[in-house]
Amino acid sequence: MDNQITITKVINKIGRVIESYRDKEDLTQAELGKRINVSRLTIINIEKGKGSNTLNILKILKYFDLLHDLDVSFNLMLEKANEDDGLSEINLYE
Repeated sequence: MDNQITITKVINKIGRVIESYRDKEDLTQAELGKRINVSRLTIINIEKGKGSNTLNILKILKYFDLLHDLDVSFNLMLEKANEDDGLSEINLYE
């Protein structure tokens, strides 16, 4: 089993999280898009893991009150970066 994290896996997870929260709120893709001022196609693409610009994803996370969770994760990353002598080189396109 391949446990290596890739950008594709993260994008797919973001899409699944957004779809789950949208379903939990009983919103259609069009309704969510209207509430955050993006098109239904943008929501479809994000949920399918096709990605979007960062602003659209952050707007959705804010709508579902998930920005705090993301901020906590970034704080942990910053702490780790400050503790390490340097960051390891990664292949962003795997």
